[in-house]
Amino acid sequence: MSFVTGNGVCKCRVCECFPNYSGSACDCSEDTLTCMASNGQLCNGTGICECGRCKCTDPKFHGYTCENPIYRSATVVNPKYEGK
Repeated sequence: MSFVTGNGVCKCRVCECFPNYSGSACDCSEDTLTCMASNGQLCNGTGICECGRCKCTDPKFHGYTCENPIYRSATVVNPKYEGK
């Protein structure tokens, strides 16, 4: 018998994870509190919570809880120099 990442026990190469953990090495936390954004939504409603971490699915947001918008600067063309 051996411990797997401290979140489960392995017996005969099969890991039995403690509650709120999953994965082949019991390294995936199923706790969603770490994914809670300041607006009370999981991953700000712009991502999914996997293994206790947000994966942002909206390309306009990033960050630990997908709350940080990505600003794209527009290229301004000066008509005076256009085509020269």
